[in-house]
Amino acid sequence: MTGPHAGKAGRKTAKEIGVKGAWTLKARGPAKILVGCVYRAESEWADKSILSEKKDRPAEHLAVCEHGVAVGASTRRVAIERAKQSEHWCEKCKARVAAL
Repeated sequence: MTGPHAGKAGRKTAKEIGVKGAWTLKARGPAKILVGCVYRAESEWADKSILSEKKDRPAEHLAVCEHGVAVGASTRRVAIERAKQSEHWCEKCKARVAAL
């Protein structure tokens, strides 16, 4: 696998974020929930069986919220889209958004 999430540049970004395999971390939405994306093969979830958004193959990337809940994605673009919608796949994120 190649791309900005792999190799020396990817490891540098992950080190800066402080999470193995991470390539982005942001406070998202009005609730400012920390959600990031990781390259699954380089992350702590590498040995987990997490499927992509279509549930048809293993996920290449994951969106992970500050509560430790992760969802799979087939591409970086899909991972970012899913990260922006953590209130749809994490109950704790949903509660924080509802409390606003």
